[in-house]
Amino acid sequence: MNELSNSKKLYEKAKLYISGGISSQIRTLEHSEVPLFIKSAKGSKIWDVDNNEYIDYIQGMGPNIFGHAPNFLNNAVSNEIKNGMIYAAQFENEIEVAQNDVVLDLKDARANLVRGHMRLSLGKKGSMKESNTTLDNIKQSVNLSDLEYEMPRMGGRGGPGRGGPRGGGRKPSGRWGDLMQLKRETGNKKFFNRDEMTEDQIVAAIKEMGGE
Repeated sequence: MNELSNSKKLYEKAKLYISGGISSQIRTLEHSEVPLFIKSAKGSKIWDVDNNEYIDYIQGMGPNIFGHAPNFLNNAVSNEIKNGMIYAAQFENEIEVAQNDVVLDLKDARANLVRGHMRLSLGKKGSMKESNTTLDNIKQSVNLSDLEYEMPRMGGRGGPGRGGPRGGGRKPSGRWGDLMQLKRETGNKKFFNRDEMTEDQIVAAIKEMGGE
């Protein structure tokens, strides 16, 4: 049986300030006398405050795909932090990440579009790595980069759900509503950003699609 005196002390202290003494109900399922309090981790191993060593099969519920505190990530993050962390502006590295000639190989993953931007979801079993395959050799029967659309805004006040009664939201009104309806009728895939378009630009887009 592992020595857990320090975890026990911290658990009693936590119960004075945190409901149930734990930050997640999953802690109640741990196979120990009390929830373990971890002090450090490296690779596949974690150590509690009583210096007991464990093999960590959970890895943060999935995101630690390289294990805990891998040296190459520690070094890369340390170097970048020296240059500042949040600029709230454009910077060169984001171009390198998004450059067109980088092909990602996704396994057990899902990709979708949200307001014209691609989102990737790896889940617990998914993986992502850079591929050596060129785009010319990849099947593109479903190419999300070619799809553009406008997600309807949520609206309404009161009633069930964010969209008011039935949670359906408000239908777009005015010339913007005309543009969205024409877009659906014609099957046009062009993306329109309502927040960045003037009334004249909306009218011009309607006329461009053959509307009045």
